[in-house]
Amino acid sequence: MMDDRRHALVETIWDYDHLDHQLAHANSILVHKPHLERLSDATFRKVWPEQQVRVTCPRVSLDSYLSDCSHDTLSPDDVIGIMVADLQRIRLYSGKGFQVHQDVPDDVWARVRGTCHDKYLL
Repeated sequence: MMDDRRHALVETIWDYDHLDHQLAHANSILVHKPHLERLSDATFRKVWPEQQVRVTCPRVSLDSYLSDCSHDTLSPDDVIGIMVADLQRIRLYSGKGFQVHQDVPDDVWARVRGTCHDKYLL
């Protein structure tokens, strides 16, 4: 199945929860944006813990990604803000029951806090 509607990742995966019987013997591949691989994996594993899943994304440099995603109304700085918010969701969503827990190394959090403006942090 492919869903190109503009939903939050969590909504999209939870919307397909009714497909449990169709996924009983299926392996799944999730293709998403580079910074959403871990969030995709954690959300999928929460909804379908018994399923095997592989998560992948296009392999691009940060500069290319920022260039490809930014436009007149979305600056590279805005894209970085979105990426930081999605990283924070890895920590926040497991506590809300939306996904399985994933550890994010302390040095990653330290870099985020050390390099990002307060406007990015939730």
